[in-house]
Amino acid sequence: MTSTTPFTAHTNNSSGHPFISKGVDTITGKKNGFLNVAPALGSAAQAFDRLAYSGASYVSLQGYYAATVNEFNTGGGVAAQGFAGVCTGPKTTAQCLATAINGDNFEVSGAYGASNNERQNVIPTTLTNAQWVIDKANPTYTVAYMPETTFATFDTFVNMKSKYVVDHDDRATVAARYKNTTEGGLNYTFNIMHGNDANPYIDMEWQNTSGAKLYETTYTNSGYVSNILRTSDVGTSSATSSNAVGGLKSYDSGSGDAVGSSTNVAVLTMTEKLNPITQIGGSMDMAIETDELGPVIIRAEALYQKDVMSPVITRKASGGKDLNHGFLVNALKMQKGDRFKYVIGADITALTNMMVSLQFIQDRNLDYVNIGNKDATNWKYTGDMATMHLSNNLNKAEKNKEFYSLYLSKPFGESGQHRWNNIFMYEENGGKWNRLDVEYTIDDNTVATAEYNKYFGDKNTQFGQFKDSSNIQVGLKYSF
Repeated sequence: MTSTTPFTAHTNNSSGHPFISKGVDTITGKKNGFLNVAPALGSAAQAFDRLAYSGASYVSLQGYYAATVNEFNTGGGVAAQGFAGVCTGPKTTAQCLATAINGDNFEVSGAYGASNNERQNVIPTTLTNAQWVIDKANPTYTVAYMPETTFATFDTFVNMKSKYVVDHDDRATVAARYKNTTEGGLNYTFNIMHGNDANPYIDMEWQNTSGAKLYETTYTNSGYVSNILRTSDVGTSSATSSNAVGGLKSYDSGSGDAVGSSTNVAVLTMTEKLNPITQIGGSMDMAIETDELGPVIIRAEALYQKDVMSPVITRKASGGKDLNHGFLVNALKMQKGDRFKYVIGADITALTNMMVSLQFIQDRNLDYVNIGNKDATNWKYTGDMATMHLSNNLNKAEKNKEFYSLYLSKPFGESGQHRWNNIFMYEENGGKWNRLDVEYTIDDNTVATAEYNKYFGDKNTQFGQFKDSSNIQVGLKYSF
């Protein structure tokens, strides 16, 4: 049997593009992007909502505020055992949940499943209780990030959808520059610029089917915290609310939403925006004569950025408004902060005519967030925008990210008419990139080029994630 309202994936992604970073894939990726994972969760919630139909009455999942995902997967909790009848054996298990989400029906036939078949990274098809305990401590799929989410929360997620909106303004960029040279030969510049950051950010919120904003409000009962979506940001003392969405309504043959087919559903809305930032920077270079190395060029650049957006992830919070309890919008926010970036480099000439250039680069997050850990009551941190992903525990950023580079360039041939260049960059935490390129002059008008880019190292770094995108490029340049 298959669901009567199957999940339909969004087409807002760049499938097949060789350089989609994990950070971008987390937003719009076909398998790991929240844009597509959210409706898949809606289908999973819908499958459980169908179970709440008993005889001629529909009781919904609202009453399951004392049943969490973790209790279902480990066979614990009195309320969670209300689902035991659709699982093989006397108790609910992690495998039963995996079957319900990925399969066409639950373990015991007759109950519709969500039919996800791992199209989205919600939960693996095969899962043991022992593996679940390991996975929730170091998540690599959606459900493992939400172990304390109640089925009352999933009631608000029933049949939920998502949408992506682009809202770019046309704010003008204003900039000024001053440059000069001192009597001692020091070249320097000062720069200031105010305008939209070239990197967009995502503003995420809940809406209902009509487009009205919904707020994540808490309902706490017997120590369990549920996420009730309402049009008011005032908390609720009840798991039911006339302003809520999903599979909440009582059902009979004459009124209300049909079981598992809510008409007023939650819509996870992602709006792409541009944030105005101020950037103040400068650069300098000068030559120093040395006996051992000859002329040494010293270079430096510095940049202060105000109000840059960075992702801040709340994994756990004392009040329960966190990813652990299924508060997706409160848990995943873009926040303003200041950054300071600088580069220090030195250039020398070796082996007669080979240029050797060394660089040190550091990106300092001046408003870095790092509170607690997975075992603490409060756990919150700045995510690495380039690499945070469902598959790597939403990778935490470094407060001060460092890069090192070595650049070599040397002419060759009888008259030095050809040239090879090689740059190697090492990224903190083990990411590596090496590019070797050669220019071969055929005649005064024609130059053949070849380039080899190799990305390697830790897969959760900016460079290492592109390991499979290493490439060779060849070309021919002709000048008229």
